[in-house]
Amino acid sequence: MITKDDLRFYREPHRVLEKGEDYMYLLPHPALRDWISNYTVTFPGSDMISNHYTVIPHGCATLVCSCDETGMSSRLFGPATAACSVGEQANQAEMLFIIEFQPAGLYAFTAVPQKELSDRAFSPSDL
Repeated sequence: MITKDDLRFYREPHRVLEKGEDYMYLLPHPALRDWISNYTVTFPGSDMISNHYTVIPHGCATLVCSCDETGMSSRLFGPATAACSVGEQANQAEMLFIIEFQPAGLYAFTAVPQKELSDRAFSPSDL
């Protein structure tokens, strides 16, 4: 499993968008950039993310993988048309790995129109 210490030793600095002690935003491989906007690896702490942290609508699907003492889980969120509070849920995870797709980028992987996914959350296996 990825640890917080692994962030310090990441070997492809040209792909790092932003990095801190407990998070990193990464560009995808160039061959995936038409479909994937970025990856986020984060280790939420009590002072890292506000419980009131809200995501504004952006037209992108997002795959969120979270790890805690019970194991790993994942949820696929379709494009949001309204603001959504995510901070409290994010703070329950020990680690989050997030794939932020480009607008309509998920379609290349699922062939499901984004309109059908708007404002919905799924288990990836459901698609």
